Amino acid sequence: MGRRKIAEPFLLLLLVVSSVLQIRASDLLFYESFDEPFDGRWIASEKEDYKGIWQHSKSDGHEDYGLLVSEKARKYAIVKELDEPAILKDGTVVLQFEVRLQNGLECGGAYLKYLRPQEAGWVPKGFDNESPYSIMFGPDKCGSTNKVHFIFQHKNPKTGKYVEHHLKYPPSVPSDKLSHVYTAILKPDNELRILIDGEEKKKANFLSGDDFEPALTPPKTIPDPDDKKPADWDERAKIPDPDAVKPDDWDEDAPMEIEDEEAVKPEGWLDDEPEEIYDPEATKPEDWDDEEDGEWEPPKIDNPKCEILAGCGEWKRPMKRNPAYKGKWHAPLIDNPNYKGIWKPQNIDNPEYFELETPNFDPIAAIGIEIWTMQDGILFDNILITSDEKVAKSYREETWKPKYEVEKEKQKAEDAAAGFSDKISGFQKKIFNVLYKIADIPYLKAYKTEINNLIEKGETQPNVTIGVLVSILVVLLTVIFKILFGGSKPKASAAPTTGSKNDGATKVEDVKSSEEKEENEKEDEAGPRPRRSRRETSKVHFCRDLFLVVTVGPAWGSNDMASCYWARQRGLSCHWRRQITSDPFIDCPQLSVLQDRLFPFTMVGRKMGASFLLLLIASSLVQIWATDPLFYDSFDEPFEGRWVVTEKEDYKGIWKHAKSEGHEDYGLLVSEQAKKYAIVKELDEPAILKDGTVVLQFEVRLQNGLECGGAYLKYLRPQEAGWTAKGFDNESPYSIMFGPDKCGSTNKVHFILQHKNPKTGKYVEHHLKYPPSVPSDKLSHVYTAILKPDNELIILIDGEEKKKANFFSGDDFEPALVPPKTIPDPDDKKPEDWDERAKIPDPDAVKPDDWDEDAPMEIVDEEAVKPEGWLDDEPEEIDDPEATKPEDWDDEEDGEWEAPKIDNPKCEEAPGCGEWKKPLKRNPAYKGKWHAPLIDNPNYKGIWKPQEIDNPEYFELEKPDFEPIAAIGIEIWTMQDGILFDNILIATDEKVAESYRLEAWKPKYESEKEKQKAEEAASASSDGLSGIQKQVFDVLYKIADIPFLEPYKIKIIDVIEKAEKQPNLTIGILVSILVVVVTVIFRVLFGGKKPKAPAAPVNNAGAAESEVPENSEEKEESEKEEASAPQESEKEEASAPRPRRSRRET
Repeated sequence: MGRRKIAEPFLLLLLVVSSVLQIRASDLLFYESFDEPFDGRWIASEKEDYKGIWQHSKSDGHEDYGLLVSEKARKYAIVKELDEPAILKDGTVVLQFEVRLQNGLECGGAYLKYLRPQEAGWVPKGFDNESPYSIMFGPDKCGSTNKVHFIFQHKNPKTGKYVEHHLKYPPSVPSDKLSHVYTAILKPDNELRILIDGEEKKKANFLSGDDFEPALTPPKTIPDPDDKKPADWDERAKIPDPDAVKPDDWDEDAPMEIEDEEAVKPEGWLDDEPEEIYDPEATKPEDWDDEEDGEWEPPKIDNPKCEILAGCGEWKRPMKRNPAYKGKWHAPLIDNPNYKGIWKPQNIDNPEYFELETPNFDPIAAIGIEIWTMQDGILFDNILITSDEKVAKSYREETWKPKYEVEKEKQKAEDAAAGFSDKISGFQKKIFNVLYKIADIPYLKAYKTEINNLIEKGETQPNVTIGVLVSILVVLLTVIFKILFGGSKPKASAAPTTGSKNDGATKVEDVKSSEEKEENEKEDEAGPRPRRSRRETSKVHFCRDLFLVVTVGPAWGSNDMASCYWARQRGLSCHWRRQITSDPFIDCPQLSVLQDRLFPFTMVGRKMGASFLLLLIASSLVQIWATDPLFYDSFDEPFEGRWVVTEKEDYKGIWKHAKSEGHEDYGLLVSEQAKKYAIVKELDEPAILKDGTVVLQFEVRLQNGLECGGAYLKYLRPQEAGWTAKGFDNESPYSIMFGPDKCGSTNKVHFILQHKNPKTGKYVEHHLKYPPSVPSDKLSHVYTAILKPDNELIILIDGEEKKKANFFSGDDFEPALVPPKTIPDPDDKKPEDWDERAKIPDPDAVKPDDWDEDAPMEIVDEEAVKPEGWLDDEPEEIDDPEATKPEDWDDEEDGEWEAPKIDNPKCEEAPGCGEWKKPLKRNPAYKGKWHAPLIDNPNYKGIWKPQEIDNPEYFELEKPDFEPIAAIGIEIWTMQDGILFDNILIATDEKVAESYRLEAWKPKYESEKEKQKAEEAASASSDGLSGIQKQVFDVLYKIADIPFLEPYKIKIIDVIEKAEKQPNLTIGILVSILVVVVTVIFRVLFGGKKPKAPAAPVNNAGAAESEVPENSEEKEESEKEEASAPQESEKEEASAPRPRRSRRET
């Protein structure tokens, strides 16, 4: 028993000592829990752009505090300087923090920036997106961006420039509203591991080009920028067979659809009734201004008479598929005998190449959060830097895990409560899908539009609709039940007379029934063309006869072909009917005018003119026919009825038909900030992308700039059965997505294509690598994508080539269109004894005896003396005496009001206030942690890679198998309003696209550019003054950095910062001082040369005698002062107080 009593204290002591040593070894480099208010420790940026307010707030449902993003649609910036920089070169380093997206994250960032040491003169209040960092890590989500960033800035030792290296294929951001913890582990063997909630999501190697873009080590060789492709180099693997001949029975001119000549107008069709009428219940809005908004017209509604009867308006025969249609003939492809492969320039030595064994990370001097976000409610917590993975894990278990479990249970309860509602919603969706399939039954084709209209109306009241359907079903089942089981009852016999009468009735009914059946079948065959409203664009029917009568939509009634062509170019309907004329100059006054101007003299001249003009017009029409666009919309007319706005709940942005600022030209306008928008236009006929050149072009004007949002188009492929334009959203599959997108680190003109893998049947998204950037001004810009038949893609901005790529090149698209033949074996594991470390610490090295690892970097300056006049009892800050409590302040909601703090004016006159502490100075004995020198690793085997196996998803392809474009959609999330889309075009000829640029875009652009130049010229004098001010203050800050002014640097900077608020007054004072100084110097240099009047000898001598001793005394005294000045300066520097720190400063 006695031995046990003695042993227990020793065991406990050993346990405590080992624990203390373990804690000592795994000490934190930095930790912030935000349990206490952050003011004074974290500094909010005072840059003008960053207006977001940070708050110290509880996490929803917890008593735990964090750092809260409190307002929507704001820029935020805050920074915390570390007491000692965290070194990233030695050993393992773990970066970890928590984020809870309490209101979700539609568009914004929630990442941290680990700042490297900043340049001299930088202050935390000046933290912004230009402040350089070592690492940026954390979630970011907006538009097509959804990733947990890991980006590091690394210095190229050859050029001295910092290069940004992005982690490839980073993990996605969790989509819920729970707390999540993000961990980045940097290992000494160059390995990076990304964890989310403690689970590994990504492993990478810093030196691997497969993991980072661009690779940390530049390539040894680069393509020679001066090498050009030879003119005779042929990259086409396949070419059309030159010996192939089009079959004689192949009619390229046969239209896809023809009028059904057997169709008959249904009985009851109302020719004189309009399809739409003004809404009789509509009233003019109270805020409608006729001057600004134009004359008010009530909105149109479907004519109720037309819904009851067969239809209204002019009846036209429906179209049916032409059995003779074969489309354009193409010669079959054969192997190109001149094929030389994809041309690449020769490689030359890379002048920026360097070798590296491990990344040369800059130390972390501060941690900053600098984000632009659409959401509020983002809560940061438990920010940690440590050198031990176990420490990071223990913090996850203790601080994050309990909160996460509580939130997860709460979410499960909410999901369970909403489960019944979700099931009902799913049941409703299935029923309406069945109804849409019924509408697709072939024999209901003639009435499909009416049926779809009824179903769409039914969808607005799903419960009522399903109730009616159930009632009908019950009635039908009752009738069937009665027929099946009710008729077995024996009937009473009837008189023969009655029976014969009944038989006669039956015969009459049978005859009548057969007649009705024939009539119904006839009507089915001649089903009416679906009723078209004025909001719909009818198909354009072309006719190559020379003289035509033009009938154009409700807005057009012109009879000349020039007007019709003009209308077609602007997306209006134009139906051309054949009409042969004897004398075109009589029937067409426009041609008559041309005739009189061209051939005004003789009758012979008139006849020659007619023939010449006919040839001219014929050749023009042939050219127009050959180069007509597949689709064009100028938005000159309102878009309603042609473009369909989605009715999905998330898309609340309102589209408007509006003029471009400063022009009479209309476009499609994004009218509100911070909204989701979706609108779609279904094409009359799908645009085929496989044959020949295809040009996609549209204009966008960012009238209010673009901080965060997209302005791209989606070219949709044919959708699944049951899809309607009103259901268009970000899930609607597309062939191509093209256009500008900008938010945070994203600034690119996207070109993304979705391509079907023929092996798996899955669609894969292929992104253009290194796309061009978005122009940063507010002018109209036109974006053009040219898809060539030789697999080449050309991106133009404003008609200027910005990017050229090849669809089959892995250097141009990511992932490559054709998958690799082999892939790393996913089952192959790295052997445990595989050593990837090129260098290892020298095992024989020994730490020198005089190396003190525990010596601190800075020590207290014991020789320092408190300055005279230091006010110990005065606080550094006081309540602002002029501040008043805001009228809308609510003590219950906002807490007890406190006046804001201001600097104590007494402290500005004195050397300082508050408790004086001796300043710190650098410890001469400090050497830091000792590390053994690195030597070559004798067991080094290189970077391990798994063995390659055949790729089951590999396929070969000669041309991309693009899906046709069935519709054009705009589906964006944007922070800005004022985005104006215009002149959307799909064509098969580059010249057509160029002509539209020159005619539709160029005049507007030139006008806007001239206006911009005039505005810049008007503000040139102001801008020049602003530039001078900036240069003056830059000089003043450099003066503050002069070494002998170091003790007064903080005060000097404070004075300069105050002066910056009144730059004109400050510069005026400086100029006045400069004038006085120059005047004094001038007087000293030139003022003494003037001859003096002679004076009495006595006075002169006396003066001379009296001046000499005085001058000598002054000289001796000045020499004494100069000799003692350095000593005084050193003494003052030694006794200089630690710079006064306010509660807002770290």
